[in-house]
Amino acid sequence: MGVFNPAVEPMRSSKANIWVQNGPASDINSIEVGWAADNFQTTGCYNVLCPGFVQIDSYLFLGQAYPLDLYHSMRIEQIAIFQDNVTGNWWLITAIESLIMPVGYWPKEIFTYLALGADVVKYGATTSTYIQQLDSPPMGSGKYPEDLGWGYGFFLRIRYVNESYNLIHAEHSKMIKVLNSICYGLMYYNGGGTMQETMKFGGPGGTADKCKQLPPQQRN
Repeated sequence: MGVFNPAVEPMRSSKANIWVQNGPASDINSIEVGWAADNFQTTGCYNVLCPGFVQIDSYLFLGQAYPLDLYHSMRIEQIAIFQDNVTGNWWLITAIESLIMPVGYWPKEIFTYLALGADVVKYGATTSTYIQQLDSPPMGSGKYPEDLGWGYGFFLRIRYVNESYNLIHAEHSKMIKVLNSICYGLMYYNGGGTMQETMKFGGPGGTADKCKQLPPQQRN
């Protein structure tokens, strides 16, 4: 996934995440992993503030800041969440080149439905404001995605672990695409070769009047 640092003003947040979920809406279990820009505000239960995560790696940890600056405005991170088929624990892993690095895990005992596996896997981005009248913040790099280049939010080689615990590429026909604001853009396609299933996303955000929600028939 591409990691960016969009300019986010107070009382707003912009995120790019991988989600695994299970359970009814009233009691849903969810793990979300990715990056967030929220102007250094505390906007929920993040990182080790959420009880239960068991840290394994002594170098990488939850809540660690990505080193981005004017000269390095984007970086690529390899991130995965998977459930161990022996213990049932949910592991967070990353990779540096070909080196796989387990960061830690969430014990299955802290979950009800996710202890049985995930029935929904999501890849994407969200923005939010803590007062409805505020302008929506930028998403991804703050630019609408285009066919060429990688100066936008993106996920490459989208894969998941199936019921047989095999890592497989996402099937294009089974992916549900959702875009609900004209202030952002979404592109999803099969890039072929090593890229496989790929998505690009992002946009500048804007005023509440400008960022109207798209009607449901235009969201896929």
